[in-house]
Amino acid sequence: MFKKLLTVSLFLLSCGYIYSQQPFSFTIIDSAGTNSTLTIGESYFMQKFGMNVDSDSVVCKNNRYIFKGTLEHPTAVRIYFSNNKKYGRFNHFFFIEPGNQEIVIKNGEKGLFVASRPATKIENEYQSFLQFVNSDNADAVLEPKLLVSYIQKYPSSYIGLFKLIDQSLMSGFSKEFTAVKTLFSSEIVKTKEYKYFENRYLRQLNLKTLSVVNSEKTKIKIDLSNTEAKHTLLVIWFNDCLPCIHEMKQLVQLNHNSEFSKKIRIIHISVDSLKFINENRTTLKKYGVSWKNYWDVNGEQLKKYIILDSYPSSLLLDNRANVVAQNIDPEEILEYISSGNISLE
Repeated sequence: MFKKLLTVSLFLLSCGYIYSQQPFSFTIIDSAGTNSTLTIGESYFMQKFGMNVDSDSVVCKNNRYIFKGTLEHPTAVRIYFSNNKKYGRFNHFFFIEPGNQEIVIKNGEKGLFVASRPATKIENEYQSFLQFVNSDNADAVLEPKLLVSYIQKYPSSYIGLFKLIDQSLMSGFSKEFTAVKTLFSSEIVKTKEYKYFENRYLRQLNLKTLSVVNSEKTKIKIDLSNTEAKHTLLVIWFNDCLPCIHEMKQLVQLNHNSEFSKKIRIIHISVDSLKFINENRTTLKKYGVSWKNYWDVNGEQLKKYIILDSYPSSLLLDNRANVVAQNIDPEEILEYISSGNISLE
């Protein structure tokens, strides 16, 4: 069975692409002569929000690596040397924009370094951002107040938006970030990224129905609002995920508790390919799952509402189909419901 790797999505170098309205070309000149395969990637920003890169891998002539594709607007990327342990630690962060840009990599006393960065508007903004936050890289966890103050000063900044989402995903959402609702420009507010951030962190997600596939491979919509006063726990999993199996066994045991089963309806959603339906069924039967399981291949429907960056993932919905918690420990669900806590984390 194909195993879903929980890593950043990598797009390999390419020497050709069919151009569209906003083409980009990102050239990396390997003056160090590493003779390695280069990759670029930055998970959700590339996959979900409009960056398309030719995925074919081609080593271009004269140590020039050219990535071509289309962008809707400036986008975050990293570059890596893959399949070469000697240069494996080289991992640099850039923003690229529509148009042509180029960097040069050389070899120094401390190993590979970037000798020349792109001479672009977004690169200049990135360097100004690093000065503003007093950091030498975009991975540093910033004080929420500092990041909010940057966005307040630069309301049209894609870098500010990227860092806001990146830090919320990686290090947790801060309540101070709610201030950005009135700070970003109309241009930023219209982007897919901002709308994702708004839906995930600034609004309560209501999920009354979900399009899925049943065990007969028929597309259906499941009703998540008709719960007979119960909460619904949606659990997203795949067959080769050991933590998913561990949680599945845990939920089976919890469901034997009458108080738990009276208050909570469990639904499993597999993100495996439909050709693995029989394997999924075998796993569910083996561990004693008595509730419904459906399929959402690669999480395509769920990704309209959430970013799936780890498995298992879960959504706890109240009896009005409002998502009141995400990825909550199953052992804490009853106490959570009894306490009346509402959280979007």
